Amino acid sequence: MAAEMGNTTTTSSSASDGNADVSATATATNSMAMFMVRHGERVDETPGAIEWAEATPTSRHFDPPLTDAGAEQAAQAAETLLAHPLGPDFGTTIYASPLARCLKTASVIAEATNKQVCVVPGLGECAAAAKRRGIMALNLLPIDEMKKLCPQMVAFDRDAPVTFEDACQWAARARAAEAAAAAIDAADGRSVDVLVVTHREGIRDVAGIHQRLPYCAIARFTARANVGTSVAKELNSKMGDASGTLVDGLDFDEWVDDDSEEEAEAGAVRWDLAELTDPSGASCMANKPTSFRF
Repeated sequence: MAAEMGNTTTTSSSASDGNADVSATATATNSMAMFMVRHGERVDETPGAIEWAEATPTSRHFDPPLTDAGAEQAAQAAETLLAHPLGPDFGTTIYASPLARCLKTASVIAEATNKQVCVVPGLGECAAAAKRRGIMALNLLPIDEMKKLCPQMVAFDRDAPVTFEDACQWAARARAAEAAAAAIDAADGRSVDVLVVTHREGIRDVAGIHQRLPYCAIARFTARANVGTSVAKELNSKMGDASGTLVDGLDFDEWVDDDSEEEAEAGAVRWDLAELTDPSGASCMANKPTSFRF
C-alpha cells in the first residue's frame, strides 16, 4: 500500500502555479545551480544485509534504511555544502526523495543547515525499484514514519510531478519562486540554488555519466537558459532595464513561438555538470559530462 497522503500539506513555495520560471531565474541571475546529494550508506549493502532482510517484509526490501556510517557521511556532506567556496543559497527548503535512505540523509543535512524538507515523490523515481514499478506503486513508509526519520519534513507534495526529470524541474521552479518573492537579485552577489537529496541513478542521468558514485556524492549543476535571439529579445523586454532583479510572473511558455520547434529547443534550460565530489569535497569526476535539457 502506498503512503497515505490525505493529511499532508504542500509547501508555500510550490511551483505548480508557474509564477516563476527557472530559465528566467538563470538568465536574470546568471548563477542558478542545482546541487544533488546522493544518500548515504544503505544497510543492504553492508554485512548486516541478510539480518535486515530477514526482519523486513518482502514488500519493503526496496527501501533499506541508512546506516550510522551513512548518517556520518551525510553530516560530512553538510559541512562541505556549508563551506562551499561559492556560498550557495538554498533558501528555506531541501527537496528529497521519499525513500528512507534519502529521508534520513536529508534530515541530517537539514539539521546542520537549518532547513526544512519537502518530500517530492518524483525525486525517488530514478531508483531502480521505482523505475520498474512507478514510485507511487511502491509500499512507501506512512507519513508519520517519514516524519520520524526526518523531523524537518514539512510536506509530502502530492501535487509535484512523479517523474524524476519533471520533479527536478519542479524543485527548481519552487526555489525560483521563493527567490522571486524575496526579491533576490544578482547585483548583490547572492546566488539562487536548489538542494536535492536523491539517488545515484538520478545524478548519473542528469550528468550524462556512467561511473561509480560514492555515498553522499555531491553534484553541482549550473542552469543555462539557451535562449534564441527572439526569445532573448522578449526576455529583455519583460526585464525592463535589465537590472538583474528577479521578475515574478514570467512564464517561459510565453517567450517561445509555438509555431517554431527550433526556437522552442533553443529556449530550453540545460543543466551542465560543473562539479562532482565525494562528501568531503574531493573531486570524483571521471567521465566527460554532457548537458541535460529539461
